[in-house]
Amino acid sequence: MRDPYGDNPDQPYGGYDFSPPRYGYDPILRYAYAGYPVQPYGGYDPFLHGYGYDPVSRYPYADYLFPYGYPGVRLPYQGCSGKRHALIWLHGLGGNFGLPVETLFRVRGRIADSVEIVVPKAPKVTNPLLGPFQGPEGVSWFSFNLMPAISVISPIPGENPEELEAAFQQIESIVDDLVAQCIPSENIVVSGASQGGVLTLYHALHSRHKMGGYIPLVTWMPNLVADPPTDYDPINRDTPIFQLNGGLDLIVPHIPAGMRTRDAMSQIFSNYNYEIVPMGAHGSTMPLSLNKQIRFLKDNNLLEFKSILGGFGDLGGLGNVG
Repeated sequence: MRDPYGDNPDQPYGGYDFSPPRYGYDPILRYAYAGYPVQPYGGYDPFLHGYGYDPVSRYPYADYLFPYGYPGVRLPYQGCSGKRHALIWLHGLGGNFGLPVETLFRVRGRIADSVEIVVPKAPKVTNPLLGPFQGPEGVSWFSFNLMPAISVISPIPGENPEELEAAFQQIESIVDDLVAQCIPSENIVVSGASQGGVLTLYHALHSRHKMGGYIPLVTWMPNLVADPPTDYDPINRDTPIFQLNGGLDLIVPHIPAGMRTRDAMSQIFSNYNYEIVPMGAHGSTMPLSLNKQIRFLKDNNLLEFKSILGGFGDLGGLGNVG
């Protein structure tokens, strides 16, 4: 017997589940209910908007302080932020370049203030392959045992599958938080370079959100042979994806890493495009290709941009707020 609405005066939308006994959640209807201070699942009716978090649908509700009903754990955002779009940018191995990246997009890219720019930081992990260069631990989304040119042809996973999945879940949580700020997932773009580009491709393949677009840079498909992307049916099959690799990149060479990634992605994603930046090395392709990235965003009506003189529309291909 379950009473999804209950009569507890401290719970505005219900309930008590008698089997097993607990407040705040109906496992059949998948409703999470707010009001009880120590409820294990927290929340509110996800169809009526509100509080907390539904652990089955995995939607967060930012009005409530406790994402799982556990005191002291706050959601990152409280209600709607006023932003209309978002860009999640994922750094590569070794560090978080949040301020320079945001400055590059805001100043040179002319991305409008209505766009939330999120630059998360990877954890410190052990990378056996790079130990002599990086030390025992380094900032990295995942550890890997093979360089990209070998990884894309190896039947043995070159990238740690568990750490890759954990990093993916971190990005999914960021998307959840942005949706809780009233930014539709189709107004969110994910981009990243090198390892961040790997995670960008992985997110395109596995996300449960319908996204606005993806821009993977100087990157490769992880575990291409061991975990082939053709085994999946992604929700973002027709989402615009624009991959840019460097023609002078010795770390992620076009042949075979970029080429094999291109061939695999093209089999699955109908709106996928791949370009080589002829003079781009591993570290310079991102800034060298910024105009191409901005044009891709504008051509697909993604994000919003400031005009140079404000109110005069699209000037010099830099775009306008609209």
